[in-house]
Amino acid sequence: MKHLTLKLHGTDPDTLPLASLSKYLGCLDKLYGGKEVKTLTEVEPGCACLKIAVDDADYDEALQHVKQASEGKAARKYMDPYNQLLGQIEKDGYEGEFYAGKVQIVRLPTRKRSAQVSALSQKMACSVKGRLYSVGGKDDTIPVRIEDMEGKVVYGDTNQTLATALGKDLFKHIHAHGEGEWEQMEIGGDWQLRKIVIHSYEVIESLDPKSAFNKLRALGGIKLPGDKGVHTDILDNRS
Repeated sequence: MKHLTLKLHGTDPDTLPLASLSKYLGCLDKLYGGKEVKTLTEVEPGCACLKIAVDDADYDEALQHVKQASEGKAARKYMDPYNQLLGQIEKDGYEGEFYAGKVQIVRLPTRKRSAQVSALSQKMACSVKGRLYSVGGKDDTIPVRIEDMEGKVVYGDTNQTLATALGKDLFKHIHAHGEGEWEQMEIGGDWQLRKIVIHSYEVIESLDPKSAFNKLRALGGIKLPGDKGVHTDILDNRS
């Protein structure tokens, strides 16, 4: 038996809720796949490390599922539990990493959100351009992931109807429009787009990777309304 470990930063074995643990294990069971029995070896201390023993015959395949899902290239039956896993980690406010033995193989694109941090926030219309690489989920609100022209992950949500359309344009470059949630973690610091709720989008014409990158750069990345002083508006209307 070999081991695959999901490390959850922001919690430990004593504070990890049992309800969350059961959801994580259910997602991991589906994500790893295989026909042989998988067992939870231990929840290691330090952070909460969910160490799963996988049969040797299934280990390479399970490893491949994790890597391909993190790149948005896995089959739907593995993308779904991967996206559910991301959603649960974000909901719990943790950060996650996958390890094969002692080697880190995937760092999950989630952000730790501390309840102790007081942040200014504001919602306003914005647009995002980038490569759509993940659409999935079973709730009314569907998580979406876009890779912008700098290679950064843009987090998004949308409804089921639009998610169906987006799913058909997976891995294409898109121009998404909607309501952005912006936050400033430190006074005087930069405003960051935390999430965009996508209301509409269009596909950017099919180009080779270099041309697509240059076109995205020429178009710009995240766009805000041009008739306002963004920082002034946010500070005047902060919530």
